[in-house]
Amino acid sequence: QFIVRRREPLTRRSAISIIKQQLRFGRPVLLILWGAYDHVTVVAGYRSGRLILFDSAGFKWINEASLGLQHPSSSKCHQLTRTSVITLSVKRRHSGTLDW
Repeated sequence: QFIVRRREPLTRRSAISIIKQQLRFGRPVLLILWGAYDHVTVVAGYRSGRLILFDSAGFKWINEASLGLQHPSSSKCHQLTRTSVITLSVKRRHSGTLDW
């Protein structure tokens, strides 16, 4: 599920707030990072201004201050777009099976 809705104004601050909110709900967040990494990663936690990653390439964290929105004038190392912040969750049906 894309967690940034199209009608919401997206700012750097609101994107980071949405990521933190999803983490508080216990939902890891899939990020498509543009810029320094051009890489897909999972944010598994947040601590001391850092997004903690669960990453196949071995990246451990990214500094919140280095995260921005993709824009030609952006100077941030790591950049997001509206559709590059995704969360997955699993719901149990009454029968005990899982819905994705």
